Amino acid sequence: MRLRIGLVAGFAAGAYVATYAQKRTRELNQAVNQKVNRTIRRTAIDAAAVKARAAVDQGIVRAKDAVASKLSDQAIRPLIQAPSRLAAQQRNGDGSRAT
Repeated sequence: MRLRIGLVAGFAAGAYVATYAQKRTRELNQAVNQKVNRTIRRTAIDAAAVKARAAVDQGIVRAKDAVASKLSDQAIRPLIQAPSRLAAQQRNGDGSRAT
């Protein structure tokens, strides 16, 4: 009789510990999977951002080349330098705004 009670108690304790360990392992696996998925998504987003920046830069260069081919060099130089001059004027407070 004592042997049966000991076997049942041991089986119950083992089942409880195994269930708890399985639950804990599942939670840890979910946490690891979430971190891995976030890392993969970040690298994919970063790669897409780099490609988008490269495409925009290439588009700007092509636009400048297209404008330069249509206009003479003397006509294009003031157009290219105008935004930097305006930015410098605004930084120095020389620019006037329309209000």
